Amino acid sequence: MRYQHNCFILLCMLFLTGCLQSSQLEKMGIITAKGTDVSDNGDIELSIVLFQFEAQSTNNTKIVSGKGKTIQGAIQNANYETNFKLSSEKLQLELFGREAAERGIHRFVDTLAREANLPNTMFLSLSNSSAKEIMLIQESGIAMNIGQYLHGVIDKNAPDHIFPKITLSAFLASLYDVGVDPILPIFELEDGIPKITKIGIFKEDKLVGEESIDDRVLYNLMHKKIKEETLFVTLPFTPFQKDVQQMLSQGEENLSTSFNILSGSSNTILKDKRDLSFQTNIKLELELTETSYQLNFKDEQVIRKLEQAVEKKLASTYKSILADLQQLNADSFGYGKTYRIHQKGNKLTKTEWHELYPKINVDFSVDANIIYHGEID
Repeated sequence: MRYQHNCFILLCMLFLTGCLQSSQLEKMGIITAKGTDVSDNGDIELSIVLFQFEAQSTNNTKIVSGKGKTIQGAIQNANYETNFKLSSEKLQLELFGREAAERGIHRFVDTLAREANLPNTMFLSLSNSSAKEIMLIQESGIAMNIGQYLHGVIDKNAPDHIFPKITLSAFLASLYDVGVDPILPIFELEDGIPKITKIGIFKEDKLVGEESIDDRVLYNLMHKKIKEETLFVTLPFTPFQKDVQQMLSQGEENLSTSFNILSGSSNTILKDKRDLSFQTNIKLELELTETSYQLNFKDEQVIRKLEQAVEKKLASTYKSILADLQQLNADSFGYGKTYRIHQKGNKLTKTEWHELYPKINVDFSVDANIIYHGEID
């Protein structure tokens, strides 16, 4: 039933656009997802998920593959596997294999940018292995169209355009803007099902490393205001030993906490251009939703202590992430954009910034205010 429902939705979308006549639909294969890999000899290998309209068929999804020296050549080669004319006007997701991403994806995203009819809701993502491996799950582990499925996983985890919802236009903006490097979500197979597990770190158009998806919220905070996001923070238990009312978890050495972010924002300033010294201020208003030990929140000092512990832990985590990014020479947080506005004429090249970026120093100041904690009088 769910598969039929998705088919019905896609059909409605196609008819409502007015772009296609009903007589043409039966001759077209609508590309919903495309996986891009690169072979050892440099050939492009595409795995294409099609939605095709055959009146007598019980399965409207088909996967075809093609190879070529160019994207268009690989699509033409894939066309030999089907009697449908392939159309990318409803492309929902572009998935790059790890090797292709490590070699660089500029040529691929540049080609996508030249396609005027691509929907602006199309997402970009990565596979921890080959894109083909993820796409072929369609035939075994996923009941619905794999393109719709992967698109839905990203969309579900990223309301209001929060990472890891990276559209083509958002990726290109980071790629071409001096002083910031792109990021993309990484899919990995777990028990035969694709799942977002990592944040792919790019230096310009090349994948150079990865960070834990658990740090997603911290990346969000560096780029925009956020709210209604869940924040998990693991704290040392020792400072709270005298504040425990009830032990909820046995044998735990840390205090595990979760918060709903009521509002969160950040701002960065360049303190000293010569010393490459920056200050990043993070401001959070939080609702405490869970702790692994029940604490005495009737004591206001316990709340203050918890706020201070969260502030210290987040500042430390940011320091650690930045150290990793500097090691990769990938400015995912965009400090180069702040530095550039202090340059004469805002002039700064990518090469110049990548020489300076590993040397920057950042003081992270976190102000966490726990507004609600759920304590019942």
